[in-house]
Amino acid sequence: MRTAVVNPLLPAGYDLVWTLVIATLAALAVVAALQVLRAKQLSGLEVAVWLLVIVALPVLGPVAWFITGRRLRASSIEAQRR
Repeated sequence: MRTAVVNPLLPAGYDLVWTLVIATLAALAVVAALQVLRAKQLSGLEVAVWLLVIVALPVLGPVAWFITGRRLRASSIEAQRR
């Protein structure tokens, strides 16, 4: 009877999945943070609070920014057109 030999240098499937999940969350946080830093309509305190939210809440922070950030940008663009 032959037993399967597992190569300890190759990661298991769940290791790859978790690596992709963490890399995706990190990318979301970086993109959200860059957008916050580029938002001209935010004050310094608002930028600091948003960055704190993005870092403290790795999933909800970027999602909240993507939802509310679009509204902020859309309202500022409409205000500039008037």
